[in-house]
Amino acid sequence: MKPRDAAFLAVLIVLSVGGPAFAHHGAAAYDRTGTLTLKGMVTEFVFRNPHIIISFDAPAAQGKVVHWNAEGGSASGLARRGWTWKTMKPGDEITVVGNPAKGMEGKETRVMALSRVTLANGQVVGQESLVPAAGEGVSK
Repeated sequence: MKPRDAAFLAVLIVLSVGGPAFAHHGAAAYDRTGTLTLKGMVTEFVFRNPHIIISFDAPAAQGKVVHWNAEGGSASGLARRGWTWKTMKPGDEITVVGNPAKGMEGKETRVMALSRVTLANGQVVGQESLVPAAGEGVSK
């Protein structure tokens, strides 16, 4: 094989293997300085990769309801911590703790990075690496 062909093949391999890593998003969209604690009702629970999504409605000022989507970790990673597709279902009352996305104030549907959820039975489920210690964060 000619050196030029070998170099081309090497670049092609690096690009095909490294592409998915570059495609993953970071956490820059979330306000990591403020933590929200919201009580609400589950409207949908999507338990699949690349991230689980908990959609829920939470009351806001003047009795208005705000629709939220809380993005969690991967389904496979959370399954190792005890989560299943049966962890919650529409209609369940939950308390969600997480970091809101920047620039979502006043939007009808808002997004947050999930830290943990307390189910109606008091069971706490979450992403241990993201769960702040007692007293940390700012509740809004």
